[in-house]
Amino acid sequence: MHVEFRYSDKTHDHGKQITHINLEEQLSLDHSRSNQGFDDIGLYKRLLSKEGVVKVELAGVKVRHNGHFCQGLASTYRITYADGRTEMYNDKGNFQAHGWYVYHGSSRKITDELELADGEFICGLYLKQGEIVDGITFVTNRRQVHIGGRGGSFIDMTYSTENQNRRIIAFAGQFHGVLSRIGYYSVKIGWEAVREYVMLRWLLENYRAEEKTSLGKRDSSRRLLRVRKDPVCIRWVVNPDTPKEVMHQILRYLF
Repeated sequence: MHVEFRYSDKTHDHGKQITHINLEEQLSLDHSRSNQGFDDIGLYKRLLSKEGVVKVELAGVKVRHNGHFCQGLASTYRITYADGRTEMYNDKGNFQAHGWYVYHGSSRKITDELELADGEFICGLYLKQGEIVDGITFVTNRRQVHIGGRGGSFIDMTYSTENQNRRIIAFAGQFHGVLSRIGYYSVKIGWEAVREYVMLRWLLENYRAEEKTSLGKRDSSRRLLRVRKDPVCIRWVVNPDTPKEVMHQILRYLF
């Protein structure tokens, strides 16, 4: 697993490359996030290590705020098993609300939720941040959703256009009465196989492929042609009714 970590305070490992070799080392680091904050990469790893699990992905995020300042967040994960089953895991969340930013801001506790549609993923953040995190704009492969206040300076935590094929898998953060800093872990999106199915939906959604007509009425397959800067190549998305031996041949060809 090749993971990249980004943080809204550049003194805290911003942009650090984390591979499967040093991820455990990263989890054991005793820095300020573990003392007055949270780090959900451990939760992601535990869910992924469960027996029979082949994929774990964010399905939504709940953010608690008072209209001016963010107080923390909670992630919802979708877990996919090798036999095709899926289940949802709702984390209890990481919140803090005390001190000046609560009593001199607003005592309200508002919880807004970003629910990700099928095939949608978070690929970056825009922040309004000063001493604390005022507001968070979640940037997905389809839209932008702002939650929280509008004060503070603008911070861009997205990737360049050439490197937008990444999805966020876990969040981290630090508290100072309320949420003061936020970070995330992301992985590069590639070809993903779940059981006998090849998941290529992201190519179409990111306009990196166009759908072509099927070969005939008796062939329920669809053909995808990769476009833009990528080398032209053809991949197959096969109907679930396709015999397993045929699918296995296709998987061997793809991988």
